[in-house]
Amino acid sequence: MTLAVVYSNFGGMVVSETRGGVESDYICDTLGSTIGLMNSAGTMTDRWEYWPFGEVVSRTGTSVTPLTFLGVIGYYQDILAKLFYVRARHLRVDLARWLTVDPVWPRAQAYVYAQSDPIAMVDPSGLLCGYNASPIINPFCTCANCKPPQFPPGPPLDRSCCYSQASLASQAVSNMVTGCWTAGAAIIAVAATICGLVVAALPPPFNFVALAVCFVGILYMIISYLGRCSQMNTDLSAEVIAFENTCLFGNQVVGGVTTILQCTNATSGGAGNS
Repeated sequence: MTLAVVYSNFGGMVVSETRGGVESDYICDTLGSTIGLMNSAGTMTDRWEYWPFGEVVSRTGTSVTPLTFLGVIGYYQDILAKLFYVRARHLRVDLARWLTVDPVWPRAQAYVYAQSDPIAMVDPSGLLCGYNASPIINPFCTCANCKPPQFPPGPPLDRSCCYSQASLASQAVSNMVTGCWTAGAAIIAVAATICGLVVAALPPPFNFVALAVCFVGILYMIISYLGRCSQMNTDLSAEVIAFENTCLFGNQVVGGVTTILQCTNATSGGAGNS
């Protein structure tokens, strides 16, 4: 017979459950993994230890709960012990990877979990990883994808100003990537023209040798520019996402995004939106 369970949460974290009339409090580590269950008498009934990507190293106790690895921030253990449902998709902790492509790909890596840094980063949305997701664990970092905060946090942001700056940043990224493609195409076109002139001026069999060399060289240039412009788009888009998340959650200044400072009460002269 399945026992009914009621969870209690505070600040976005599960703090206790009542399962079949038995109350237990969740004890978690700094990332949000359940490391113990405590009964109403204050006795620790269950304990867990984990490898970095979530596999259980040791377990004592027999209490039933699907909220183990990062459980208090919403990782839900499925029927299979090594499979976790994390809102947008499923995580295989034994493989240290997601089972499906990130819905926001290519803005984020397709299958890589927590940028391969599971001792510092979490991904409670299943979309974008970040540092310590819970405001209870880390009150200075409440967004889904943010960088280590500066202390103390800055004054509240004027969000309309912030979104305007984020829009300008997004357009600048688009222009830079377009410029990369345009410059690459122009350089390749010039190289192809020069190659054509050289091949036409040489007699056989030297013209065939020159043609082969030109073909390999131009192919290399195309591949090089494809990689360079694509990487530029990925890197700069990640910065824009971090910028937009800061605008969304506000009341923090992310290192490296200096234009956000223009949108605080201290410099904009307006009240920050809540």
